[in-house]
Amino acid sequence: MDTATFFEKFSLFAQAEDAATRFREVVLNLAFSGKLKGTDLSGWETHPIGDFFTEGLKSINAPESPNQTYELWSVPSFETRVPEIVTGAQVGSTKRELRDGTILLGKINPHLNRIWVVNRRTNHPMIASQEWINVTAGDKWDTGYLARLLSSPSFNRSVCATAQGMGSLTRANTKQVAQIVVHCPPLKEQQKLIAKVDELMALCDQLEAQLKERDIKQAALAKAALAKFTENPSQENLQLLFHPSFSIEPDDLRKLVLNLAIKGKLVAQDPDDEPEETLCELDAAEFSLEILHGWIWTSLAKLAEINGGFAFKSTDYTEEGIRVVRISDFDEFGFKDHKVVRHAFSNDLQRFTLEKQNILMAMTGGTVGKSYFVRTLPEPMVVNQRVATIKVYDSTLPSYIDIVIRSEMTQAVIRKAKNSTNDNISMGDIKGLRIPVPPLAEQRRIVEKVEQLMTMVDALETQLDASRTTGEKLLEAMVAELTSA
Repeated sequence: MDTATFFEKFSLFAQAEDAATRFREVVLNLAFSGKLKGTDLSGWETHPIGDFFTEGLKSINAPESPNQTYELWSVPSFETRVPEIVTGAQVGSTKRELRDGTILLGKINPHLNRIWVVNRRTNHPMIASQEWINVTAGDKWDTGYLARLLSSPSFNRSVCATAQGMGSLTRANTKQVAQIVVHCPPLKEQQKLIAKVDELMALCDQLEAQLKERDIKQAALAKAALAKFTENPSQENLQLLFHPSFSIEPDDLRKLVLNLAIKGKLVAQDPDDEPEETLCELDAAEFSLEILHGWIWTSLAKLAEINGGFAFKSTDYTEEGIRVVRISDFDEFGFKDHKVVRHAFSNDLQRFTLEKQNILMAMTGGTVGKSYFVRTLPEPMVVNQRVATIKVYDSTLPSYIDIVIRSEMTQAVIRKAKNSTNDNISMGDIKGLRIPVPPLAEQRRIVEKVEQLMTMVDALETQLDASRTTGEKLLEAMVAELTSA
């Protein structure tokens, strides 16, 4: 593959996640398995890597004689690239001594999988401590090829799979590492492969740098657009936030929209709107948000009836009956229709039935605080325990309360509550949630604007997903081209 073709195609699959890193891994794995395009498999041999290494010194003794001075490579010296000088050391075997070109393979954290090619600094013999495996290339190997093979992702994963111990004390099992099989092509083929690999790696480096530069510029544009909208929250400036070249993720845009909504910055205030004076107000000094004209702060309990679900027994579930909504049966996008459970209906379950315009909220587990605004009911349902049902009174729009609950302001309060109670929130936590309430007419305008903007964000996400899918397919095609004869 020529350079021009590579540049042209890389720009197409660059939208795939971690494209450059994955492409590097693909190239290395193909090269060291003999599958890279143009590779001649004649004369390839397979060997356990242990055929080419000796383990580092387990100990260093210092007898009275002979006095021999060594350069000692250990973890500290690896960090500084300056070996320790050890005088009076007894190695016990000349096989323990290192020579230029020996590859040190780290086998203990934090150096597991790191390699370094030995380069003599003095006339003293060199030795390595037990943190390293010494790999000697010998006549069959080009040192550069072997070094790249040992640092390849596939070989690294094989070494990590042998690691034993706990936490930072894990170390590779030398005997198991010795059994890892590697492919050894003829020397000329090794040199040819390394030249091709280096060419492709250099192209990846260059293109990755260009992508980073692009991302930096896009991030600066996005930041400028956010600042401009903050200074002047006009419709025109808001539209700038949805520019297709910006690197703002759709989920971040959704959070921004909700945050602006509860701050009263999405729509204009109307002095003729009737303020919500009938609700019990809270002390505005408790909150950092600005209190706008006609807005008040109150608790969720003043705006809605909030109940928990029924404590169903899993052994009582049936194939027929009314559908039971558990925490796992919904997310913010709707009901999940896999593993539906049901229960025979009785009058005792009447007060646990779900209705349209209700809001569901998870009270337990890893998804504490997730909510779903029930716009439609596909069938009659009852709610299981640890799922809260929020039934908003007529004085407030349920769709507006849904916006406040999903906002980062409310979710931060929920996270704080659940972190102090082991992934649980209480009914009291939910009832006590603070809600900023604008006049009813403004609530309607806010809901309409949020829905409009969320539709825009959904369209943007669809566009990004399509671009990434295309990038994935092009990356696969590039890999196929690299492996074709």
